[in-house]
Amino acid sequence: MKLGVLLLAISIGLVACGGGSSGGSLAVPAVPSGLSWSVIDDNTISLNWDNVSNAAHYIISRDGGGNPLRNITIADSNYTDTGVIVDNDYEYQ
Repeated sequence: MKLGVLLLAISIGLVACGGGSSGGSLAVPAVPSGLSWSVIDDNTISLNWDNVSNAAHYIISRDGGGNPLRNITIADSNYTDTGVIVDNDYEYQ
Protein backbone atom coordinates (compact mmCIF):
# COMPACT_ATOMS: atom_id res chain seq x y z
CA MET A 1 0.00 0.00 0.00
CA LYS A 2 1.62 3.24 -1.13
CA LEU A 3 0.43 6.79 -0.92
CA GLY A 4 2.24 8.76 -3.59
CA VAL A 5 2.52 12.46 -2.92
CA LEU A 6 4.30 15.01 -5.05
CA LEU A 7 4.50 18.41 -3.38
CA LEU A 8 5.74 21.05 -5.77
CA ALA A 9 4.85 24.27 -4.04
CA ILE A 10 2.18 26.12 -2.21
CA SER A 11 1.20 29.18 -4.16
CA ILE A 12 -0.52 32.12 -2.60
CA GLY A 13 -3.45 33.97 -4.07
CA LEU A 14 -2.82 37.59 -4.97
CA VAL A 15 -4.52 39.63 -2.26
CA ALA A 16 -4.90 43.40 -2.36
CA CYS A 17 -4.10 45.01 0.98
CA GLY A 18 -4.60 48.73 1.43
CA GLY A 19 -5.45 51.21 -1.25
CA GLY A 20 -8.92 52.50 -1.82
CA SER A 21 -11.21 54.14 -4.30
CA SER A 22 -8.85 57.11 -4.63
CA GLY A 23 -5.90 54.90 -5.48
CA GLY A 24 -3.02 53.74 -3.39
CA SER A 25 -0.60 50.88 -3.48
CA LEU A 26 -1.27 47.19 -3.36
CA ALA A 27 0.84 45.02 -1.09
CA VAL A 28 1.58 41.70 -2.77
CA PRO A 29 2.15 38.95 -0.21
CA ALA A 30 5.33 36.88 -0.37
CA VAL A 31 5.32 33.24 -1.45
CA PRO A 32 4.88 30.95 1.57
CA SER A 33 7.93 29.09 2.83
CA GLY A 34 8.57 26.33 5.36
CA LEU A 35 6.37 23.80 3.59
CA SER A 36 6.00 20.51 5.41
CA TRP A 37 3.59 17.64 4.98
CA SER A 38 2.70 14.42 6.70
CA VAL A 39 0.55 11.41 5.99
CA ILE A 40 -2.03 11.10 8.77
CA ASP A 41 -3.66 7.88 7.56
CA ASP A 42 -4.52 6.10 4.29
CA ASN A 43 -6.91 8.88 3.24
CA THR A 44 -5.48 12.00 4.89
CA ILE A 45 -2.53 14.30 4.16
CA SER A 46 -1.69 17.37 6.24
CA LEU A 47 0.09 20.37 4.64
CA ASN A 48 1.65 23.14 6.75
CA TRP A 49 3.63 26.26 5.88
CA ASP A 50 4.81 29.49 7.48
CA ASN A 51 2.23 32.23 7.83
CA VAL A 52 2.69 35.16 5.43
CA SER A 53 2.02 38.72 6.56
CA ASN A 54 -0.48 40.61 4.36
CA ALA A 55 -2.06 37.34 3.19
CA ALA A 56 -5.83 37.27 3.53
CA HIS A 57 -6.04 33.71 2.24
CA TYR A 58 -4.12 30.96 0.46
CA ILE A 59 -5.10 29.10 -2.70
CA ILE A 60 -4.02 25.46 -2.96
CA SER A 61 -4.44 23.60 -6.24
CA ARG A 62 -4.74 19.83 -6.00
CA ASP A 63 -4.53 17.47 -8.93
CA GLY A 64 -4.54 13.68 -8.92
CA GLY A 65 -6.36 10.62 -7.74
CA GLY A 66 -8.27 10.43 -11.01
CA ASN A 67 -10.13 13.63 -10.15
CA PRO A 68 -9.98 16.91 -12.08
CA LEU A 69 -7.95 19.83 -10.76
CA ARG A 70 -9.59 21.59 -7.86
CA ASN A 71 -8.70 24.79 -6.06
CA ILE A 72 -9.16 25.20 -2.32
CA THR A 73 -9.16 28.64 -0.70
CA ILE A 74 -8.37 28.75 3.02
CA ALA A 75 -7.45 31.41 5.57
CA ASP A 76 -5.07 29.33 7.71
CA SER A 77 -1.48 28.29 7.00
CA ASN A 78 -2.37 24.61 7.09
CA TYR A 79 -4.66 22.29 5.20
CA THR A 80 -5.79 18.73 5.84
CA ASP A 81 -6.88 16.81 2.76
CA THR A 82 -9.17 13.96 3.79
CA GLY A 83 -10.04 12.87 0.26
CA VAL A 84 -6.90 11.08 -0.88
CA ILE A 85 -6.97 7.49 -2.10
CA VAL A 86 -4.21 4.94 -1.52
CA ASP A 87 -2.05 4.06 -4.56
CA ASN A 88 -2.74 7.38 -6.28
CA ASP A 89 -0.36 10.26 -6.91
CA TYR A 90 -1.32 13.80 -5.92
CA GLU A 91 0.19 17.15 -6.77
CA TYR A 92 -0.34 20.21 -4.60
CA GLN A 93 0.58 23.65 -5.79
